[in-house]
Amino acid sequence: MGDFSVLTYRIVEMGFENADLSMLPPDKKKDILTDVAVLLRKKNETGNAVKALAMSGNVPMLREWEMEFLTLKDSKHAAVCAIASNDMANMERVGMMCVADGHYELAIDVFRSACRPELVNFVKANYI
Repeated sequence: MGDFSVLTYRIVEMGFENADLSMLPPDKKKDILTDVAVLLRKKNETGNAVKALAMSGNVPMLREWEMEFLTLKDSKHAAVCAIASNDMANMERVGMMCVADGHYELAIDVFRSACRPELVNFVKANYI
């Protein structure tokens, strides 16, 4: 990854959601979207960076970022990473952090991903 390709810069410029990468092999698509995510994060576009990383399917990096966001008490971005990486070990922690931060819909998504219907119902009954 390191230095970014011209294609990476172009995808960031035009918006990664608008880029059609369907013609690429999965491993190349993963590498490009990972580079896009890293570049977006360097540009302080964290929300889009997390979305691009989730699209890449780069589970090790998603979990690394999730841990960083948990350390920073950034429940919103930690939740997106946890869901995308299917990190069952931290889902409940992330979900509870979302509740504490007032991100109730996101907490519900996290608890659904963690297969915790009782927590989904608790949030719905008490916060929504």
